[in-house]
Amino acid sequence: MIYTLTLNPALDYECTLTDLVFGTINRTKNEAIYFGGKGVNVSGILKELGIESVCLGFTAGFTGEALRQGVRNNLKLNEKFLTVSEGMTRINVKFMAIRKPRSTDRVRESKAATWNV
Repeated sequence: MIYTLTLNPALDYECTLTDLVFGTINRTKNEAIYFGGKGVNVSGILKELGIESVCLGFTAGFTGEALRQGVRNNLKLNEKFLTVSEGMTRINVKFMAIRKPRSTDRVRESKAATWNV
């Protein structure tokens, strides 16, 4: 049995936009919530390898409960998170704009393969 420790677990809320325009209303194309933190991610990999593990760490508030349920029910991982009486578990919000590059865009050579702005 391996125990993984995530001191700062988080819900990652990922929104995909067709374009990101400041000063206007932007509508999302897709949204997804991922349950994570380094220890949770390691437990997920261990599960894929057939190795049993338990996620340990701290959660708080309704976001902490959502993380616990997501780890248990969605990721199908064993968890023994401790619930803290005050605060909330962190939520990371990530916006990604998907669009075709324009001829006026400057391409960065070092990140040309992954640059989608």
